[in-house]
Amino acid sequence: MRYTVRAGDTVASIAQRFRVDVDDVLRLNPSIRTVHDRLVVGVVIIIPAAVVVDCPVPEPVMERIVPAGAGVTVRIVRLSRRRIPERVLVCRVRGTRVICSIVVIRFGCDRGWRVIYRRDNVGYPIDFLSTGSMLGDDREQVVIGGAVVTRNNPGLCYTVLGCQGEEVVELMDRLDRPVEYHSAQIEGGRLVLSSQTGQTMYAWNGSSMVLSR
Repeated sequence: MRYTVRAGDTVASIAQRFRVDVDDVLRLNPSIRTVHDRLVVGVVIIIPAAVVVDCPVPEPVMERIVPAGAGVTVRIVRLSRRRIPERVLVCRVRGTRVICSIVVIRFGCDRGWRVIYRRDNVGYPIDFLSTGSMLGDDREQVVIGGAVVTRNNPGLCYTVLGCQGEEVVELMDRLDRPVEYHSAQIEGGRLVLSSQTGQTMYAWNGSSMVLSR
């Protein structure tokens, strides 16, 4: 359908009003490059067909997603701009040592909950470290990791998950390479790594994480 922009309209408010995804509005209107673009009053834009009836969102069946006997911690994180946020799972299986997995699931009315990202066989305890926004829009990113000791030196291993388009990607990955820090937090739009001697900060430059001052 076609819609004439009114005073005060934004891409996000129009998508919310018509109960459609922001990404679909951007896809059908190439002249609007980002969700933050200012809309000109009186301009006609295309709105995708909306779902008339709300799609019920059931709870995911964890037994189909995680290993039997695993402990699971779940966070609801808006990795993408979809109406229903993704769920990020950290799974732990205890045996002679702790083996962890990271799983991201997404809901769609046509396919239900499905796995869109998985990383298995992390050989030490990990947990959620931080959630915040670093990409300059309303998407969120999540930091997952844990402390490890190599050659008697403590360190921190972590990964930063976010979305590029519809795909979940590792914006920064140090799960297999410990760094000499004790915490990783998203603060003020940057990733802040802290140690006893100071801090190191990273920011998103549009394509990768780079050192920031």
